[in-house]
Amino acid sequence: MSRYRKRPVVIEAFQMTRERRADNRDWPAWLNKAWQLDRGSLGAVYPTEEGSGDGTISIRTLEGEHLVSWEDFIILGIEGELYPCKPGIFEKTYAPDMSTINEISGLDAAIQDVLECAFEENPPKTADAILKLQQVVGPRRAEGGREYHRRFAAGEP
Repeated sequence: MSRYRKRPVVIEAFQMTRERRADNRDWPAWLNKAWQLDRGSLGAVYPTEEGSGDGTISIRTLEGEHLVSWEDFIILGIEGELYPCKPGIFEKTYAPDMSTINEISGLDAAIQDVLECAFEENPPKTADAILKLQQVVGPRRAEGGREYHRRFAAGEP
């Protein structure tokens, strides 16, 4: 049997929660556009059962109607198609696009500060830069950065 690996493509996704269903201010433009389509149109997003009041939504795909459960991700595929994805499958299949995270969080600047301080061989300044990086990335990743810096300074691989 042949094995295949998914190609590295960047997709857009939006996690649907009860709160986000009730207030669509955070919805991306492509999801708002799909909401405006007629119920039977390909790519339409609409209340699952008109007038049911349960709040769930469905997506009209080539394969038919697909229910979007709470916490499911709605994915905008590479061909412009929409489809739901369960959170567990999403987490195993996708990772955040680092270019987006860098733009949003200031990660590039924080990493640059750490590298510049390390090359200046200024431990107090490096420690301050690592603390800033910790605030941007979070405690677990920053701890890994400190360990990397310790090994780098000690000449370890």
